[in-house]
Amino acid sequence: ASFFDADVLCAAARQKHDATQKNAVYITASNENGLCGVCSAVMFPFNESVCIPFLRVLPEYRGLGLGKELLQRACAYAKPLADVLIFADFCVPAHFTALLEREGFERIGLLYIKDLSESDDE
Repeated sequence: ASFFDADVLCAAARQKHDATQKNAVYITASNENGLCGVCSAVMFPFNESVCIPFLRVLPEYRGLGLGKELLQRACAYAKPLADVLIFADFCVPAHFTALLEREGFERIGLLYIKDLSESDDE
């Protein structure tokens, strides 16, 4: 469990968004060898939503739960800021879509959408 070290590199984006500023964060997982995975989250100020355009785990660290951890931390980051979380990374492995559905995302076209306004924490 100490393996996970998710750091938000752009702390300013934790604050309630300012429509004049583009807010993005990178949540990372690292160990003593360096970066293991990264997830980006971008605030969309026009409709109270956060988008995940990119989530990657290095091949040698796949299967350890890092992708799930990064996704859950992105959800936790987005919840106080937005009503909707949009997962828009089209290059994730096929098995990751099952994780998205288990985490409460619904497929709408090419996107996966999670309603953050409902309190469905397990």
